[in-house]
Amino acid sequence: PCPSMGPPPLAPPALPPTSGAGSRPPPFGTTQSHGAPLGSAFRTSMPGAPSEAGNDTGLGKDLTVVISRLLDMPVEKNVFGNAKGFRVRAFDDEGRQLAQTGEIAAEHGAEADSIMLSPEEGTMKLRTASQLLFLQVEHVGMMMASHVIGRCQIHRMDPRSSQVWPYALEHEGHPANCGIELKVVESKPPQSGGSQALMSGMPRTSGPCKAPPLKPPGSANPGSLRPSIVANERRGTTGMQDMSHGVSAMLEFDKVADLPYPSDDTADTLMVVVMDEEKNRELRRIGPFEALDQRGGPRRLVTADCRNARVFARAPLHFGGTAQEGAMFIKVGIYYVHGTKDLELVGITEPIKVSWRPAETKYYEIRERNTRKVFGGIYLSHRLMTEGEMVNAGGSAADLAGQQGALKHPKIGAPVEVHVRVSGRTGNFPAGSPEEALEQAAINCEAQNRALLQRCKVADPCAEPEHHVRTENGYREWDSLDSLFISMGPNPLAASEELGPTVARAYCETTNVLKELIPKLGPTAGVADEQTNLRLINMMHDGDPFKVTTTLRPVICKDPNEIAASKDMRWCPDPPVYAPL
Repeated sequence: PCPSMGPPPLAPPALPPTSGAGSRPPPFGTTQSHGAPLGSAFRTSMPGAPSEAGNDTGLGKDLTVVISRLLDMPVEKNVFGNAKGFRVRAFDDEGRQLAQTGEIAAEHGAEADSIMLSPEEGTMKLRTASQLLFLQVEHVGMMMASHVIGRCQIHRMDPRSSQVWPYALEHEGHPANCGIELKVVESKPPQSGGSQALMSGMPRTSGPCKAPPLKPPGSANPGSLRPSIVANERRGTTGMQDMSHGVSAMLEFDKVADLPYPSDDTADTLMVVVMDEEKNRELRRIGPFEALDQRGGPRRLVTADCRNARVFARAPLHFGGTAQEGAMFIKVGIYYVHGTKDLELVGITEPIKVSWRPAETKYYEIRERNTRKVFGGIYLSHRLMTEGEMVNAGGSAADLAGQQGALKHPKIGAPVEVHVRVSGRTGNFPAGSPEEALEQAAINCEAQNRALLQRCKVADPCAEPEHHVRTENGYREWDSLDSLFISMGPNPLAASEELGPTVARAYCETTNVLKELIPKLGPTAGVADEQTNLRLINMMHDGDPFKVTTTLRPVICKDPNEIAASKDMRWCPDPPVYAPL
């Protein structure tokens, strides 16, 4: 049969941010829709092709979607100046509406609103055989037509759908810069093997899947690939979902050390095997490496230089728990090669967690399989990579599907760019906490006091000296370090043309004249006072006091009283945004 007759595979979910070019995902780390209108079909099929709903996945037709939060929703006003509410609709993969929530009220006085939903507000009971669900968030306001904010898609076989997970929204193919947090509760759990399985239409077999035994290099059939690799290549025909989500574990081997001598002298090389932690399934094999006598100790030990050999392996990608934002768990086995036929197992490492954070070269103990006795160790570094980063690092999809034992000479890896996250916060307090906001208010207050003092000095250079500074024999003396720091002007290097334009961390401020002046005028006794204040503002201001302006301002220019009153740091972007002064 034609390979395209199978059901469409699940689109790979977006992943945590990495340093590779073009690999930065949208916020909230979700699987997104691709801008297909809800009025049209969400998937393509051919006549006679099996439908996705007909796949033997073990999913029931009854399920519940529990929405816990709407994240950073844009606030719009209706004709009466009140904030519009929100509504969430659920659709199947054919665009049929399954359910909708009631109107969700928006909070007042915020430009972007994150709303906590009660179980009554956020629960939708659905009945569908579709594996793909589409959720649409829209504005609801009085007699005006609903305005779509964005959509996202959830695959019911995705293990993250059973957890409370944030999903990003997009509208007409562009990010909506907001999201929705929810979980899917199935009335009938899927019958696949484990929560991490993503199977759709895959034929079931009795008993566990066993990997073939290890063979020495060169003895593998030219067309014999690992079962996992073959299954991935046949996704179009079997309907199997790729549990690695297009992500690979990059492992870079430095050397093997402290190994005991082999049982006979014919074993003069070592083989390194990367295995899956769950089923001890072989993923990649690299070597052979020359076994050398390790000198300098009282015992006869063996070492081998792996020459920074780099391999890419794909194991199931886990989320949540110890895996946090995504991790693979692998083990590394060391074998002696006897001639060209036999392999002698030395030991296997404990499960190694490979995450998005690059791990520096570290010594991992190798233990005997039964007694767990330490038989040496291996030095290696690791991290997760997307397919785009693999290409930049010298890997490819063909590298993952290469036959076992074909790598006679290890590849010398190129330097890997390390992703360094830059933060605009001090890090002294938890992010977004009231303590962090009070610290930022104190920083802004001190900076603005220093700036005001410098403006006074510029306006009146002959002003009387400050009381906290005295001049003795031509030298200035301050009564404290605070007095010294507050008197410091701008750094002379900041005004140097050789350094280019001066930049500062900035934030986006949206305001108008009326908003700035009303709090300064004090409380009013009635409507007449309000009208008088408005007339005074119009007399003193030529423009429209209601006109809203948006500007980039330095972070230290934010009013410290406003920061301390709200104790909210969402106005301060992190990672920081830099703007020229």
